[in-house]
Amino acid sequence: MLAKFASAYAIDFPLLADIGGLVIDQFGVLNPNIVPNERQAAGIPFPGQFLLDIRGRVRAKSFTGDLRHRASGTALVAESFDEYRGPSAVIETPELRAVIKLSTGHVYGGQEVSVRVDLDISPPWHVYAAKVASPYQPITVDFDIDGDLVTAQDLSWPAPTDTHFDALDASLLVHHGLVKATGRLRLRWSPPPSIFGGLDDAVRRRAIPPGTYPITCTLRYQACTDEVCVEPIAIRFTLPISVAATVVTPQPTSTAQPEES
Repeated sequence: MLAKFASAYAIDFPLLADIGGLVIDQFGVLNPNIVPNERQAAGIPFPGQFLLDIRGRVRAKSFTGDLRHRASGTALVAESFDEYRGPSAVIETPELRAVIKLSTGHVYGGQEVSVRVDLDISPPWHVYAAKVASPYQPITVDFDIDGDLVTAQDLSWPAPTDTHFDALDASLLVHHGLVKATGRLRLRWSPPPSIFGGLDDAVRRRAIPPGTYPITCTLRYQACTDEVCVEPIAIRFTLPISVAATVVTPQPTSTAQPEES
C-alpha cells in the first residue's frame, strides 16, 4: 500500500508503516474519540505533522484541528529555519520598504502556506501598529479571502512601542526600524477524484483545477514623524501560487484466486 501511495504522489523519501500504532502512542496523538471496530484499522491519530531533525528530535509541529487542512511541509521548514523560498513581492515607498514572501509556490488544495513580512521603515518615520485606535490606520497585510482560493489568514506582528507624541498630547502604539511579521495562509480544501461511483460530478464542482493562480494582497499603513503624517496608504499586489492536481490513491489489488467449479 505504501509503495503504491508513494508512486501515485511521486514521493521519494521513506514512509513509515506504523503497524500497531506504536509511533502514534509515542507522540501522544492517538485520537481516543474514535472507537475501534472491525471495519477500521486501530490507532487513528489526530491529523497533524511533526518536523524531526536527523537525531529524531521534534523541531516543530502543526495541528490544524481539521483533517482537510494541513500545513505544507515547506511551511514547517520555513518557520523553523527562516527559509522562505516561494514567490515574493517588494514594495518601496518614501517611508518604507516591504518584502512579502511565501514559504512555497507549489501547494495542494487545503494546505497552509507560511508568510513572512519584512519592513524596513526609514527614519524618522514610524507606522502605526495593529492595535492602534481609530482614526489612525494600522499596518496590515491583508490577503483577499473573499474569492475561491484563499479562505483564511493569520499574521502576527511583534510587540509595538508605546510612544508619546507631544504634538498630539497622546501615546500611540507604533513600529519603527526593522519589523518582521509571520503567519499563514490557508487554501480552500480540494477533494481528490472520487473512488466511489456517482460522486464524480460533485467532486469536480468542488475541486480546484490545477494551475497557477494570482493571490491578491493589500499593504495598508499610515506613516508619521514627530511633526507630520501622510494620508493612509493602500498598495495592492499579487503573488503567484501553483495548485497541483490531486490524484486517486491506488487501492490494493486483491490476490485472491477464483474458485474452480
